[in-house]
Amino acid sequence: MKKCKRKKLEKKRRLERQRQRRKPVSQAYCGNKYRNEDSVPFLMQTEIGIYESFVITDRKITDHHVRRVLEGLIRDVRGGVDGNSSGLTSLDDSSAGDEEHLIAWSIRQHWDGYAQEAPLPGRGTIIGILQTILASVETWGNTSPTSRGYLRYLEGFMNDLGVHCRPLPPEIGESIFDADADYESFQDEDEEYEENVLLAAGRAWASGENSARVVFSSLAEEMIDNGEAEQVVQTVQQMLEADPPKHVRKKLQELLKMSLETQQRSPPPPTRVGRFLHWLVGK
Repeated sequence: MKKCKRKKLEKKRRLERQRQRRKPVSQAYCGNKYRNEDSVPFLMQTEIGIYESFVITDRKITDHHVRRVLEGLIRDVRGGVDGNSSGLTSLDDSSAGDEEHLIAWSIRQHWDGYAQEAPLPGRGTIIGILQTILASVETWGNTSPTSRGYLRYLEGFMNDLGVHCRPLPPEIGESIFDADADYESFQDEDEEYEENVLLAAGRAWASGENSARVVFSSLAEEMIDNGEAEQVVQTVQQMLEADPPKHVRKKLQELLKMSLETQQRSPPPPTRVGRFLHWLVGK
């Protein structure tokens, strides 16, 4: 009797080991290593690409589409490809559907835009960022074929930051996979969608969305460095008038001081007389 029980137990353990070997290994990373000030801008561009794909398809894509795209991009980067769009090829095969091609295309376009403003992160950092987003997909999504938990969460977060887009007209949607299509032609130029992203990020942070703090701080400091200190001053003053929490107020006061000091160091714009004299001397 004991021998029979032992055989059954061994068989059960063997089947469990086989099941574990067949179970796919998750590539998700659940830590906060890639949610710092250096990595968040690139992470944000990646998630904006995902969010735009979700909205312009009238919210038809699912979390599973996003997961497969992220896993494909991770394979690409691990294979030695950098973050530029011309080198990413894992979704160019026929097994990927139109939805996955669209998500990958949108992410790549945002990566290309990022590369025009700053150096791309290293391959290890890009992989870590993709794995961090993958962890969010697994956290907010579920096993249902129609799962959109992550995408709904992402849409709410983007709206809090003032990032908005809308579905594409059918005639544009049909041409979205055209290799010769101009990315700029798909950008929404309506004034109603022109948002003060800095103000929106600040309000989201003041409302308790801690992840918006890094976005707000990084964007404000970048604007100051790029000569847009006056706009930062106006935004900060508008937020201070709303009586934000103490920790937010402290950071706002630091940014206000930094912006004003930058403005004082900047030369004032030339007067009409000054411009005339400059033209006369140049003659």
